[in-house]
Amino acid sequence: MNFRQIVKTFIPSKKLCIFVLIVASLGIISGAIFLVMINQNDKSVVINELNGFLSNINSNSINNVQALKNSLFNNYVYIVLIFILGLSLIGILVNLFFTYIKGFILGFSISSLIYTYGVKGILASVIYIVPVIVNLFLIVLITSYTLVMAKYLYTLILGNRNTGFKMFLKKYFIIFIVVSLITIFTSLMEAFLTPALFKLVVKLFV
Repeated sequence: MNFRQIVKTFIPSKKLCIFVLIVASLGIISGAIFLVMINQNDKSVVINELNGFLSNINSNSINNVQALKNSLFNNYVYIVLIFILGLSLIGILVNLFFTYIKGFILGFSISSLIYTYGVKGILASVIYIVPVIVNLFLIVLITSYTLVMAKYLYTLILGNRNTGFKMFLKKYFIIFIVVSLITIFTSLMEAFLTPALFKLVVKLFV
């Protein structure tokens, strides 16, 4: 199976995926701008939090098991909520908002690292971004599916029979399982790999 076939298999609609990606991108941009807009006291809080986090890594104070639990909860709760809300028409706007917020957090985190550590912060951002960007793409993917689901539900409400609904519903559940498994993997990366990589370069920052 080539790349084009893989894309066709997993992506429900290119136009909808692009639309959701735009929403996520707006969130990233907003998160980056928000750091610029907050006052100096709030920026000092952000800097202290980042320095404290990296100091804990340097002193081996990070509890990886607890970090895994937190990461799984934070990542998986988005997936589950989007999946459940996707089974109703009213969940569309909420799911798009979740996607925006996830992008906002990513943008704010990256801009905070660069603001605090300058050029060195770019390296920190690269270390941080890998599992987070994967999680964001997973949210974009499953949100795209919820938009397609909304189209099916809308036609059913209007009384139009659609023979493809049952097949799509099955695919929707399969995608949820696949996304859930990948989320477990990215949470493991966040809990174990990311701190280990930070540990190698932490002396550059603290």
